Amino acid sequence: MAIVVGARSGTPAPKLSKALTAMARDTVEAGGKVFVIRLDGSPAVVFDDDLNSTASNGSAFERDVNRHMESIARAFREKATAAQPEADVLAAIGIAARSVGEGGNVVVLDSALATKGDLNFRQDGMLSADPAEVAESLKRNDALPGLAGRRVLFEGLGNTVEPQPPLGERGVKNLGLIWAQVAKAAGAACTFVNATPSSRTALGGTPSVTVVPVPPPVPSIKACGDTKLTEAHSVGFVRGEAEFREPGAARKTLGLLAAVLAGSGKRVEVIGTTSSEGDRLYNLRLSRARAEKVRDTLVELGIPGDRVTARGVGTDWPDHVPDLTAGGAVIPAAAARNRKVIVRLPACPA
Repeated sequence: MAIVVGARSGTPAPKLSKALTAMARDTVEAGGKVFVIRLDGSPAVVFDDDLNSTASNGSAFERDVNRHMESIARAFREKATAAQPEADVLAAIGIAARSVGEGGNVVVLDSALATKGDLNFRQDGMLSADPAEVAESLKRNDALPGLAGRRVLFEGLGNTVEPQPPLGERGVKNLGLIWAQVAKAAGAACTFVNATPSSRTALGGTPSVTVVPVPPPVPSIKACGDTKLTEAHSVGFVRGEAEFREPGAARKTLGLLAAVLAGSGKRVEVIGTTSSEGDRLYNLRLSRARAEKVRDTLVELGIPGDRVTARGVGTDWPDHVPDLTAGGAVIPAAAARNRKVIVRLPACPA
């Protein structure tokens, strides 16, 4: 069993729950080994001692196990606090996986909001990136940890404390989906995600960790100019389709937009854009279908149909960012930024 400990800035102070303590004890009593991994910008094993019991009876063995459990708890308290800036979660999981071997348990006590390494949520758009695309990108770059046969548990995933702002329901959900998809692609036997916080206490005196910007769940809705509905908001789409990823949440957000539009009497243009995978005709069709989905929903919400038009432009849009590698592979964070629907009203007064 390997415990990755995120005792760092922006993540609640980790605690060994009764359930995890029992899991560690069961491992030790069965002749296994418990590792403690410090999670920071340069993760490292900080405890890997063997039990080394020569007890000849049950009572003596229990005393040896108790002393060993005290050593594990001491390492957790005294050696696992971050020593280097940032947080390379993927590297820490890789160290844990190599430590336990196939059939072992990897436990991650951290928000899992990585700020360094091959999976870095400081990248604009990464927090709302498509989970399957993230896993595919890591696999393509040979950056997946070796999790074949390991069981992976994320405890406290997505929970943050100052200075890191809360991720919100959408952010926590997608973060969990990303890590679950990464673990699956890396061969994990099973993955469990528990977003319930074990603590709300912030740690002081630890090295700096860059704050990850968190997009608002609802876009800034204006009565003039452009309102951008992106993958970071509740009006996102199923991959490759013109169906809302979260229909109820999308309708709620579009209801707020419809309320602003209702009294204006202004004409509205809905414009769909896409990322760059797929050919030009496919992207034009997909972006138009998504724009039409938003238009139709606005009409259902009471906006006169003759006031709303829809068109798709694919990748032909001024703020489109490069989202393919030199080899033509998708860059997940950039692709997420390019997938959006713009609701355009007449320009705002200067």
